[in-house]
Amino acid sequence: MILGILYSNDLTQKNSEYLFQTSSDASKYLQFKKRFSDEQQIVVTITGRAIKEAAYLHYMQKIDHFKLKWKGFGIEVVDFFNIYKLGIKSERFDDIEIFASSHPELMFNFLKKNRITFLVIITRELSPRNLEILISDLKSMDANVSLAGLPVTNQLLNQYSQDIKIRIFPIMLLLAFVITIIITRSFTATLLNLYPSVMALFLTLSTIKFFFKNMNMITVIAPLLIFTLSLSISFHLYYSIRVFENFKKLFQYKFKPIFLMVTTTSIGFGSLYVSEIESIRQFALLTSVLIFLTAGLILGWYKIMFDMVKRASQRTWTINFSYEFLSKPSKLIGYGSMVLLIGGGWFASRDIELLTDATKYLPVNSFERKSIDYITRYVWGNPNYEVLIHKSDDSEFDLEFEDYKNLGQLEQEIQNYFKKARLLSVNQLVSELNYLYTGKKQIPLIPVAYFTMLGQVPEHQKIKHLKDGYYRITIFGSHIGHEEFKNHRSFFTGLSKRYPDYQITLNGLQYSMLKSQEYLITTLIKSFMVSFVIIVILFALLFRQIRSLIPFVVVNLIPLISSLIFIRLMNYSLNIATVMTFSISLGLIVDSTIHVIYDKMKNISQIEHVQTTLNPIIVGQMILILSFCVFGANSFLPIRQTGGILAYTLMVALIFDIYHLPLMINKKDETVG
Repeated sequence: MILGILYSNDLTQKNSEYLFQTSSDASKYLQFKKRFSDEQQIVVTITGRAIKEAAYLHYMQKIDHFKLKWKGFGIEVVDFFNIYKLGIKSERFDDIEIFASSHPELMFNFLKKNRITFLVIITRELSPRNLEILISDLKSMDANVSLAGLPVTNQLLNQYSQDIKIRIFPIMLLLAFVITIIITRSFTATLLNLYPSVMALFLTLSTIKFFFKNMNMITVIAPLLIFTLSLSISFHLYYSIRVFENFKKLFQYKFKPIFLMVTTTSIGFGSLYVSEIESIRQFALLTSVLIFLTAGLILGWYKIMFDMVKRASQRTWTINFSYEFLSKPSKLIGYGSMVLLIGGGWFASRDIELLTDATKYLPVNSFERKSIDYITRYVWGNPNYEVLIHKSDDSEFDLEFEDYKNLGQLEQEIQNYFKKARLLSVNQLVSELNYLYTGKKQIPLIPVAYFTMLGQVPEHQKIKHLKDGYYRITIFGSHIGHEEFKNHRSFFTGLSKRYPDYQITLNGLQYSMLKSQEYLITTLIKSFMVSFVIIVILFALLFRQIRSLIPFVVVNLIPLISSLIFIRLMNYSLNIATVMTFSISLGLIVDSTIHVIYDKMKNISQIEHVQTTLNPIIVGQMILILSFCVFGANSFLPIRQTGGILAYTLMVALIFDIYHLPLMINKKDETVG
């Protein structure tokens, strides 16, 4: 374990731009990136004080210092003067201010009375550490600095998900220690119980580092899940040791339910591998394999420590009243609650939001989220779409003036539809130059004038927007959600029909991520159906009791259906993390059902059932529930909502296992009798 701690100590968090993408969409984006320059950018805005000469020179001095420091890292800075130096008479602040105030319709309106803005262009990939330092340097320029851009969002995702390792891990360890020492009433028994689970946690962290180098906001959940699951298995064995004389007898009785418990959990996690999103597939593969490794580790630990654990477990607290209290459940309460939960889940499922905007993962009232919203709405937007246009009948896009006019009309349609969005293209750059010279913000109506203006557009800008037969339009705007994205795609479909002479396709990083996340619902349905069918078949094959199959299915499906009610009431959403909770929950909740049904088949005594099964089920599930409640207290939306959903589902599942399951099994027995 010491080696695991040392090896995983420097494990870092990295949420790359490919985290939310499917393999297919990532490949298409990389092809686009290879053809066009698609550097990431950070929009830096400083507000709150009047931009007079002294303030302007102060900021320019800081920008120059920043340029000098980061020049060797492929960082470029574009400010107001850099963009419009052809139209500004001199570098004097008075001339710059007059130019800005006399041209209110500038595309890059980066200089206002109380606001100055500049762009930081990242031309080479930065390490997570260097990106963190770069953003820190930008923030240190002024107390009122606001930042936006994908690198900023990714760094914030890194920061918030890194808090899980720094804060949630220790809290969960402390929580597990406190609960275990209360239950076992022995410091020795607590250490014996916790050691294999803590070892499993660091085994998971080490595995992530070895295979993936870094954690992301999906795989960061894996160590916590493996730890809590290991603790649950550990309690099942711990309570059984108190009853059985030696490990051999314990193993003979508990092997089948524990094997099925581990297998079904692994299936629940592993079923997520059917997802088209790479980060979810990584999580599925990681957890489905590690649950088997940790189960073997725990069995080996208790085999070695059997005698010591047996001596230390004598003072362990047990629940002796639960079976008597719950042995005669009410049919009205039992079946009535089932009907209500199924009906409520069905109604709730129609109004659940699909959340694809990563900025909404940040706390609502955080300064960072407010900054991103302000900048993308009022200063400079997010590059939401890259519109690529190719002549339908030509392999080479040799544009004539008539084409530029047609594309100008097409761009006007886009502008009218997106309203406050800003467009960047060859036509827009020519229009901007025409605005500087004539005061008219439109492309020149005479071919000679148009091509004269086009000749003044910097060559590197023309290459970015007109290359290899493609005409590129970038649409900048505020972040968009799933419903807006669907409407936008319908608009572009209609646009293609209205301009049949041109092939119109969409690409870009934001578009690729939004498109990939449309598969979230598919991931939920496919992974759940795969895991459910396999688990049911496995249960039927191993237990060979059809009469137990219906109770098994019912008590494990209804808690999942009822979680939709919880999601709706809590105003939760389906996002890249919560979409996994249904398969994860199924893998977790079938465990206790298997143990209860197995005891019923073996006709063991009530005392033995309580000692070896009900006690570890209740204690293990409560630890899981409280652990996921710790998730629920986190400010980072995906982790908070994932924890809340899992905690609720496990609580309902626990009630169903100790109340509804006996009701259904007893009913089946009466029917058979």
